Amino acid sequence: MFPIQLVSVRKSRNGKLSVKFLDQEYDAISERVLNLFRSSIGEKKSSIIEKIRDLELEIGSPKIVKGLSEVSFSSSYFEPPTALDPKIVRETVFSMTGRPIFDPEERKELLARIGERENWDPVEISEGLYGDLDKEQILGNLKLKEPEEVRKEFNYQVFEAIISKCVEVKLHLTDREFLLESLIMSKGLEISKEDGKLVIGISDMLAGKSMKTIKLMSAFKSLFAFDEWEAEATIQLKKKRYSFTFDSSISTFFPRVPEPVLLPAGRYVEKFIPEMGESIFLIIFGEEKLGVYFSDASRVDRDASNSKILKEAGINLECIYHATDKASCPPGHYCFNREFVFSDFLEFLKRKYSGRTLDSYGAKEDDNIIRNTIERLMPDGQAVVEYIAGRGIDVRETLSRLGYSIKWKGAQPVIERN
Repeated sequence: MFPIQLVSVRKSRNGKLSVKFLDQEYDAISERVLNLFRSSIGEKKSSIIEKIRDLELEIGSPKIVKGLSEVSFSSSYFEPPTALDPKIVRETVFSMTGRPIFDPEERKELLARIGERENWDPVEISEGLYGDLDKEQILGNLKLKEPEEVRKEFNYQVFEAIISKCVEVKLHLTDREFLLESLIMSKGLEISKEDGKLVIGISDMLAGKSMKTIKLMSAFKSLFAFDEWEAEATIQLKKKRYSFTFDSSISTFFPRVPEPVLLPAGRYVEKFIPEMGESIFLIIFGEEKLGVYFSDASRVDRDASNSKILKEAGINLECIYHATDKASCPPGHYCFNREFVFSDFLEFLKRKYSGRTLDSYGAKEDDNIIRNTIERLMPDGQAVVEYIAGRGIDVRETLSRLGYSIKWKGAQPVIERN
């Protein structure tokens, strides 16, 4: 979790809370931090930390430099300094000496004897002795490669740190409210309606726990893909509560979030693909798997390479491109100009995968089938919610129509027969 101490907030006398997010003006500092990490590939984490301290003094914005560095650390790949098991190395070394060795020559002689006996390189023995310590890990590669990416990930983690202190959220949407409600309910969050707004309540069981933050951030990632919404979060800092208000414009500070995908008879998960260095939405339907990824026409060749990688894993990669006209749309792919419309994309998939499992999508299920499935899944309320939400239909309306009601026990939905 991003350290709350690195979050810059302003508290007003009337209980309002404002949070500082970084805009494009901070890309220069982000570039400095990124260059530091780029030049440190192959170095120990302890060495990089020392460089960061020097950079803090040079730039004069220690909180921001620390925060951007924290993001770069958490999104980088680190590897142990040696292939030797540190625990075995320590047991071997300490079994041959009953005391600490401070003399360099004596230490060198000891490592040489151990290396000869175990057929180990003395340098690797020295590196591996405490090779499981965090500060000894070696920077291997960077996931975030552009200043804007680092800055936006910083903002996202700042938001996550604030949301970890959240006790209630009120949401107001102008469109597709039932879809958002289904998405939130499918994540196991307690939800109700008050004065025309969706209210996400945080039960005492989850308060202050990491699971609360995971569930809330998962809900907000879905929310960021919607247009024209407003939110008011109640944030508790120490023993005082503050009102933090924000709207759909806040998503411009964060990494791009693809359109939430709810496929009938299917489910989706977000999956990071190391070979791609990117995350895709993995849609699973029966034995079929689709990897949905938002891209742009300049990356067609790279997408084709990634498609081959995923194909070997049994996943068909479907890239969605933004194109200003039909001529600039890569052949065989779905493109949009001003707005991505999921229903149109679904029709595109139906045509492309005609005759396969996907062809049955969109067929309206008989209420008896839904009712029988609900009865089979009960008393698991969470499974019922996920089943209905997975069909892209209104959870509350469907349950009410079929003679059920939904209540909450802690953070878990309970389905009851009327």
